[in-house]
Amino acid sequence: DGIVQTLLSGPPQSRNDAAVVLVMLSGEPAAMRLLAQTPGTFAVLVEMLGLASLSASESAATLLYRQSLEVKYRSEIGGTGNCLEELTTAVDAGTAHAQAMAGCALVNLIDNPDNQARLCENSNVINILLRVAEEGESAMAKRCAIGTLRQVVDGVGGFKAMRIKRRVETLNFR
Repeated sequence: DGIVQTLLSGPPQSRNDAAVVLVMLSGEPAAMRLLAQTPGTFAVLVEMLGLASLSASESAATLLYRQSLEVKYRSEIGGTGNCLEELTTAVDAGTAHAQAMAGCALVNLIDNPDNQARLCENSNVINILLRVAEEGESAMAKRCAIGTLRQVVDGVGGFKAMRIKRRVETLNFR
């Protein structure tokens, strides 16, 4: 409980250290439950994704990925601040670890209809994912971008979805 409080209200370095410790504890269901049930935690993790500290963004991406494994938290996580945009930015420009964790979190989160709608409303995120899918250097980032885009197409439909589908279908990455 003290670690989560440090994450929420500690000075920047202490918050970063708390996130690193929480990543180490993330295999413990009780720790993940406490993290998910403490108000404000998702907002802090989303904020940490955008920090210059590599450790902070990697830890935040990892914790958001681990939380996204639980279907019941997906809508809440995706609706927190600029979560989908921050995860997409991490997939695009983060370290290899942050790219992988953020990408996997996006694939999980986009399974939720609320998050599919949020993503479709954000052309910037879609454009970044299309660019990563087409030009990204990381195979994992490409796979996650393509997987996310495919789920958007399947879940939303419409003209925008058809445009995305055409571009995704031209990619050789399966």
